[in-house]
Amino acid sequence: MKKILMILLLTPLVACSTTSKVSVKVTEAKVAHSNIAILANVEKPLTQTVKKEVKRVSVTLEQENTILLNDSVNETSIAKLQIEFLEKHSKLPRSKPIYLLLDTPGGSILSGAKLLDTIRASKRKVHTITIFAASMGHVLVQELGDRLILGSGILMQHRARLSGISGQLDGEFESQLGFFKSLTEQFNKNAAKRIGVTLEEFKSSVLNEYWAFGSKAVEENHADAIADAVCGESLTGIIVEDKEVLSLLGKEKVQTTTSKCPLIQGFLDVKINGVSNPKMLQEFNQKYKDERKLP
Repeated sequence: MKKILMILLLTPLVACSTTSKVSVKVTEAKVAHSNIAILANVEKPLTQTVKKEVKRVSVTLEQENTILLNDSVNETSIAKLQIEFLEKHSKLPRSKPIYLLLDTPGGSILSGAKLLDTIRASKRKVHTITIFAASMGHVLVQELGDRLILGSGILMQHRARLSGISGQLDGEFESQLGFFKSLTEQFNKNAAKRIGVTLEEFKSSVLNEYWAFGSKAVEENHADAIADAVCGESLTGIIVEDKEVLSLLGKEKVQTTTSKCPLIQGFLDVKINGVSNPKMLQEFNQKYKDERKLP
């Protein structure tokens, strides 16, 4: 039988990557390894009930030491982020950390693993600030340094999902399935250790999706502290970009306006032929929310 490439997705999906920057005062946080949600029907309820104190840290975002993932985790978005990270890594003093802002619905675990390889090889401290981090985004949070989250930030995790799986039975199919089960099981062990629960408790907590707003994420140790974040002078102003969109008339060129501050993710204006189009503006913002399962 013809084999089809197996892609491991840690859903939902979508968005773009941009640049930003950060200077931060962070309270000491325990850094362990962790990672993602996963397979297996676990019926044992989550037994941990101890809640952690909610701490807050002040964060000022600037251009030179912050990177932003505001897209799904895929080969293109991660390649761009790797390049941006390496550029900033080469210019910053070795003692300073880089801050990774996350506004991602998740995506490919294999693509995300490449970003982790690049960061770890640099020996640079990288802390995360969560705007919205689902699935593979949650993995990145648990794998890296200090886990900061906005007060309005959202963390989400669920069981891993396979798509496009195919191959010969009693052969390649089982071999590939075993590989991905082993990979995701290790990620689950890392996540459980970082969060401070057993593997079974972690699997149970994400069985029907785990969702947590800022303070809840800290209380349940999926994050270390709330980030009281603002954008500095280098991230004031707007960004105007030309894009192509598909419509009933085919491909149309539009011009979008967004904020330079990565904390402001909504579209401010969408123009067609130089004229603002309120309907398309609404569609752009609705698409952003739909990709993240937000109301």
